[in-house]
Order: sequence, then structure tokens, then C-alpha cells
Amino acid sequence: PGLEGRNCIADEHYLPTFFQIVDPGGIANWSVTHVDWSERKWHPKSYRAHDVTYELLKNIT
Repeated sequence: PGLEGRNCIADEHYLPTFFQIVDPGGIANWSVTHVDWSERKWHPKSYRAHDVTYELLKNIT
């Protein structure tokens, strides 16, 4: 936990931004990404095979 009850995990926030600035061609350049933080936990929601539905994919794109 960080200050004022806020969390900042360097490997999930700072490092991806840093690598994009330093070498934008050296990181994965995927066209669609999705992260669900609605559970308000340390890590985003992990999807299992049964979670991936047509409706979910439609909402992501």
C-alpha cells in the first residue's frame, strides 16, 4: 500500500510507460488491450476460458 491508501506497483505502472518512451519499437505493440480493475484488488481481473465470450470481446473492441 502507498500513501493515503493508494497503491502504485512499479512493474505495472511505471515500467511500461518508461519502456515506451525509451524504445517504442522494442516493446509489444498490440492493437487491442484490456484490463479490468473493477474488483479493486492488487492485480486486474484474470480471465479464464469460460469468461471470454462474444459479448466481452465485442465490448473490448
